[in-house]
Amino acid sequence: MSESDDRFPIDPAPRPALPLAPVASLQAIVQRDMERLYLQQREETDRVLQDAATACFHLGRVRTELAAQASMPPHALDALEIIEANLREALERRQVRIDDYEGQPWQEAWRATVNLRGYQCRDDLAEPRVAHMESPAIFCGDRLIAKGAASIEGPPRE
Repeated sequence: MSESDDRFPIDPAPRPALPLAPVASLQAIVQRDMERLYLQQREETDRVLQDAATACFHLGRVRTELAAQASMPPHALDALEIIEANLREALERRQVRIDDYEGQPWQEAWRATVNLRGYQCRDDLAEPRVAHMESPAIFCGDRLIAKGAASIEGPPRE
């Protein structure tokens, strides 16, 4: 025996072969692992799409605010508009939808897709409306990948 054989002795006697797993069992193992990998990949893709959609939402907000303040040269605003349009187009190709409800009358159906951050009482409003969207609801196809966050305002509740 060589020196390495002395440090890691292995019995040279033949060992009985382990029985092979049934083919159906192997298929089930492969199927389970493939499903797990698919779900992991989908979660990662959803995170990337969510980040891109959120960036597009905030870019649009910033561009609108800067245009209202007239604090940027027109060519810089045009550049921001082009970047936002390209990002929106890329998201739309992947069937990503950004739902921004700001200024719209509040609908109870949105409760499933939007976390409410607050309610401001205003006597001058007859119906509740979305006062501010912190973040949009983001969908990939019909699947919600990120809940939005909004504050609503409306008449005092009874």
